[in-house]
Amino acid sequence: MNKLHRIYLLLTTLLLSALTPVSAQLRWIADAPFQGATYPSLYKTIADDKPLILAVGSFNSQSAQLLLSSGVLQDLAANHGTGPDAAPYSQRDLHIAFVDVRVFPDKEDYSKAGLPVIPFNEEDPTLSSPGWNTLYSILGTHLYLVTPDQLVRPLKGQTAADIYAEVQAWSSKIQPDAHPDLRMLDAEMEDQTAQVRVQNFSTGSIQGVDLLVLKGGQQIARVHYAKPIPALEDALIQVPLPQGYNTRLTIVAKAQGDLNPYNNTWSGLLRVQGASNATAANIR
Repeated sequence: MNKLHRIYLLLTTLLLSALTPVSAQLRWIADAPFQGATYPSLYKTIADDKPLILAVGSFNSQSAQLLLSSGVLQDLAANHGTGPDAAPYSQRDLHIAFVDVRVFPDKEDYSKAGLPVIPFNEEDPTLSSPGWNTLYSILGTHLYLVTPDQLVRPLKGQTAADIYAEVQAWSSKIQPDAHPDLRMLDAEMEDQTAQVRVQNFSTGSIQGVDLLVLKGGQQIARVHYAKPIPALEDALIQVPLPQGYNTRLTIVAKAQGDLNPYNNTWSGLLRVQGASNATAANIR
C-alpha cells in the first residue's frame, strides 16, 4: 500500500469514526516482546509487582505531542518511575512507557521524550493480540494501566496527581498464590453466543470451569469448559443462548477448589461484541 493510499484511508476512517467511543473494557493482556527496551517483554516489566503506565499512540501525532508537551508522563517518570529518567528522589513504584505505533516505519529520535519509548510497527501482530487489540486508535493517544496480575484498564486522569491516584486505587489487594482462584473479566454477545472471558488468578493450573447463566435467578444455560487454564492466563468460553437476551443476566464461573468465589460473578446486559459499555465483575 503506497503512502498516499494509506493517508486517504486514515482520513476516511477519521471521518467515519469521529463519534466512535474508544473501547473502555477491562481485560487480560497478552505478553509482548519489547524490542530495545529496558525489559525484553511486557511480563518481564511487571514481574517486580509494580504496575505499568502505557501511553499508546503514534509518537509524531498531534495528540501524542500534546500529551508529551504537557509534561504529565515525564512528571510520573521522574517522581515514580523505575527507569533511567527517574529523579534521585523517585519513589520508583511505577513503570512508565510510551508505545509508539509507527504508521510509516522510520528511525525516530526519542532522546528528548523524557521517558522510555517502545516502538511497534502498525502491522505488528502484537497489536491484534488479546488485550492489545483495543489499545491503539488513530483518533488519539490514550493512557492505560497494566497491573502485575496482567489486567489492563484505561486511565482518565489529566494530571500526574490524578493519574497516580487512579493507579493507587487499582493497586492489587490480593496477590496470586497456589490456591485456585478463578475470576470473571468480561462478557459480550456475538450472534446468539455469549463470549465469556475468565482468568486463572493463581500460580497453578485450573483444570476446568463451569459457567452458569441466570435470568431472574433461574438458570437458562450451562456449559463446562474442560481445557486447563495455565497460571495467570485467560480463557474465552462460549455459551450458546439460542433466544438471545436483551435483558440483565448473571453469569457465574465455578472451578474446583476456588477459594475466592467473590470475584467470579458478572451481571449486566450482554453488549454486542466490540461495544464499549462493558460491566466487569468485582475483581479486587
